[in-house]
Amino acid sequence: MLGPLEVRVDARPVEVPGGRTRLILAALLAKPNRVVGVDELTEIVWDDAAPPTARRQVQNTVSQLRGLLLRHGAADRLHSTPAGYRLSVGPDELDLLRHEALRAEARRFAAAGDRRAAAGALG
Repeated sequence: MLGPLEVRVDARPVEVPGGRTRLILAALLAKPNRVVGVDELTEIVWDDAAPPTARRQVQNTVSQLRGLLLRHGAADRLHSTPAGYRLSVGPDELDLLRHEALRAEARRFAAAGDRRAAAGALG
């Protein structure tokens, strides 16, 4: 993410609680549309000092996050899998994805010799 963590559903801001919820949401957004394992989320939240209940606390936090999304009509975005959790995000819904798409476009322009268009894509 390229700026402060801000969540919107249908252009309405959604208040995301601080602490663990924000950390887990940020971790899921850092790997959009990909599964993030519970072990990885545990390490993000507690580094090397995870309590014995860490796995359960991650599950509870994801459940709270899902409830937050449900209240805003977006619960279908957060998926549980046997390997972890995945947050579905469209290509124009996350600045990280938009940035990656523009970088790829700039590389295509540069490879074709159009430096002006490449610079425009990066601008």
